Amino acid sequence: MQRLRLNNNREIDILGLGTYQMRKEEVENAVNAAMKNGYRLYDTAQVYRNEGEVASGIRKTGIKREDVFITTKISTANQGYSAAKESLRESMKVMDEEYLDLVLIHWPGAEKVELDDPKNKELRHGTYEALIELQKEGVVKNIGVSNFMISHLRDLFEAFHERPQVNQIELSPICYPKEVVEFCQENGVVVQSYSTLGRGKLLSEEWAEKYPVLKRMKQKGDISAQILKWAMLKECAVIPKSKTPERIEQNFKALTAEISEEDVEGLDDFPVQERTCWDPNKIL
Repeated sequence: MQRLRLNNNREIDILGLGTYQMRKEEVENAVNAAMKNGYRLYDTAQVYRNEGEVASGIRKTGIKREDVFITTKISTANQGYSAAKESLRESMKVMDEEYLDLVLIHWPGAEKVELDDPKNKELRHGTYEALIELQKEGVVKNIGVSNFMISHLRDLFEAFHERPQVNQIELSPICYPKEVVEFCQENGVVVQSYSTLGRGKLLSEEWAEKYPVLKRMKQKGDISAQILKWAMLKECAVIPKSKTPERIEQNFKALTAEISEEDVEGLDDFPVQERTCWDPNKIL
């Protein structure tokens, strides 16, 4: 497993399993298949409502806890110092975990707060303060953010000496926020990519017929592994979600996959640029 160095001298696997929209009854089989293939990083969140199943699924594989990396995220409903702390304690209780490897602020905004309301900044900074304290206690090994754009990160850097270890963002050939990636890397923050396969669009036959680079890559073999490799070559970690053992295995091949310079350039300059998720740039 390739790993990326964090700004606190810890490390994070470059490849893990995402569990977004994975139903509780699907989690155990997916985690078991992932473990067999060599995955050791698992990403969940409070809003996924499967934290307990992810942790339980990991324990059932018999792999030692210290050999596994577990991430969860503070939901928009739990933004703010007290709510964040209380909710994370509850998450750990649900997961039956004494510590977590990474906790992220899931979104720069807060539930029931208008997008342009300055209260968003106040609440996310309160959440971050809580994470810093939990990290100092050893309850959380690494802390970070998710869906933070440059303006949100600058605000955070001005308010706190401690910088996040990770920023998890939507990143794919059809949503490539190059300036955010460069800003993070210049400031020692590891970028972790979600929706790297464009929610499946980049794997579809329809898109392969429309875009020559995808057709060419499909003819070479596992296109999912090649696209994940594209992100890894940019020193970004990836957490593709799949509940299918065959797809989980295919995605793991990204570690050893090869992608040509021509295909890298084709993905870098992909003609479609669109988000598959909400736009965090709208959050003050």
